[in-house]
Amino acid sequence: HPEPGGDTLENLYPALVECFGIILLGYLAGKFSLINDIEAKGLSIFVGKFSLPALIFVSLCQLNLTAVNWSFLAAVSIAKSLVFFGVLIVGAVSQGSHIGLSALCAIFCTQSNDFAL
Repeated sequence: HPEPGGDTLENLYPALVECFGIILLGYLAGKFSLINDIEAKGLSIFVGKFSLPALIFVSLCQLNLTAVNWSFLAAVSIAKSLVFFGVLIVGAVSQGSHIGLSALCAIFCTQSNDFAL
């Protein structure tokens, strides 16, 4: 019998090496001035406005909804909602009429990179 979670770890290591490798290459490109500011800005626009949204769309289209752990997703959503409304209420009480500032603080407390979920 294979080890529980063994397949997950086998998939995790290549993904981590790939992510940190790309970060390292980007750092080295900036450190040694392989790309200038204009090229970096163009690359940023390309990745942020075209590549990443397309990648997210394709990944969502190929998502196997039967493999989603719905109870985990619900637990994360409930926890984030509790933190959001807790910070919103505490901020509204302590800040008085500055509900916008309280809302921003609540957003900052709950927003994270949830693509991995």
